[in-house]
Amino acid sequence: NDRIILPLLPPVAETQVSSRDLTTWLDSGAHDGNVIYISFGTMIGDASEITETLIPILLRNGKRVLVQTCAGSPKAIGNERHVRYESWLDQNAILSHRLVDGIITHGGAGTLQEAIWHAKPLLCLPHAWDQYYNSWVIENLKIGVVGAGSWGTALANLLAAKGYGIDLWVYESEVIAQIEQERENKVFLPEILLGSTVKPTADMAVASGGKDLVLVVVPSHVMRETMLQMREHIPREAIVVTASKGIENATHLTMTGVLNQTLPHVPQEQLAVLSGPSFAREVAMGFPTAVTVAAKDLAVAALVQHVFATSSFRVYTNDDVLGVELGGAVKNVIAIATGVIDGLGLGLNTRAALITRGQTEIRRLGVALGAKPRTFTGLAGIGDLILTCTGTLSRNHTLGQKIGRGMNLKDILAEMRMVAEGVKTSQSVYNLSRKLGVEMPICHATYHILYDDLAPEVALQRLMTRELKYELDEE
Repeated sequence: NDRIILPLLPPVAETQVSSRDLTTWLDSGAHDGNVIYISFGTMIGDASEITETLIPILLRNGKRVLVQTCAGSPKAIGNERHVRYESWLDQNAILSHRLVDGIITHGGAGTLQEAIWHAKPLLCLPHAWDQYYNSWVIENLKIGVVGAGSWGTALANLLAAKGYGIDLWVYESEVIAQIEQERENKVFLPEILLGSTVKPTADMAVASGGKDLVLVVVPSHVMRETMLQMREHIPREAIVVTASKGIENATHLTMTGVLNQTLPHVPQEQLAVLSGPSFAREVAMGFPTAVTVAAKDLAVAALVQHVFATSSFRVYTNDDVLGVELGGAVKNVIAIATGVIDGLGLGLNTRAALITRGQTEIRRLGVALGAKPRTFTGLAGIGDLILTCTGTLSRNHTLGQKIGRGMNLKDILAEMRMVAEGVKTSQSVYNLSRKLGVEMPICHATYHILYDDLAPEVALQRLMTRELKYELDEE
């Protein structure tokens, strides 16, 4: 149960080691005991702490130990007869040896596959993330950001402040000129000085080619088109993080679902989503903010966590990708509805009721799709919902307010330069919930207000006079 913390050193060039002497050593098991192979691969350099902990235990149990470490020499423990250190080995040959009983590894994919192939018992130790993320690898990540709206620009600037060089893909030529000449995105994030290492570009290859991490922050309705154009440049090894919030109209897929289809060469385990209560301007101003990053592989989530975390931007991890995405997407629909209520001047009781029942609807849809209910009690759920439904910086809430005051949706959208994601997402939620048979009366009323010109007063009356029922859903 104790965490083993290891520093990370730069990987060194591989030089295969295969010697007759090593073969003789392996074959001596009849007299000296079978072998446990400890492999730290290219991920872990100085292995002294782990060897000091494990090797005495193995020796006491009658085992010999073969330690593979790629950089430096661990502190010698035991004698050469029972403990042997090698820098690089033919892992396949070692694992196929009849006297190698098992392997202890940090969990590298290649090592795990070979252990399984040779039917060797294995023990996976954590990557020791606490040290790993301040390591050589993390500090030298090549990062590209796709999308220079307010949120994409704020996140690019946050990463630049941490010392990363950021290639920022920008759709608008005027924004490129503003950033290059004035270090400011006057269109989407005015009055925020951008770091000198934020480099705007219209070239997709520059923004995503050869990158270790690609952050995608484009409007949800252009996610598919953008990724299809960019996929030839994104490396298979890249971690792809989406900070976009929405559900695609035609497919009802969340953004990682779209990424799965458009980037088939990138393993699903390397996809992550960043979400939570976070207005771009407040993040850019350094106001304390907490968000969550979700990935199927918690190791990937932890990596992204440490890349983005600062003293004013706290990042938690989660493995419920779908739940985090649904919370971030559907709350925009509820925010429009809350804005309508505020635009009608109906007071705080009404707002509180709508937010609470809206949270119930989000949870219902999430559970129907297989998300974890607890996710909706966290930052990407109730946290993001509260912020978007009450904050004056919320585009979706502002749009709803204008509708509540009698403005036409078409006119509102015509005067908006930035996207209110809830408008398109409401259509997806309406159709998806009907398909699944999920009861979402607030979301349905919002859809009819937006697309069928239903009067807000009529929609509210229908909601309030529905059949009376028990409050809580079944667990």
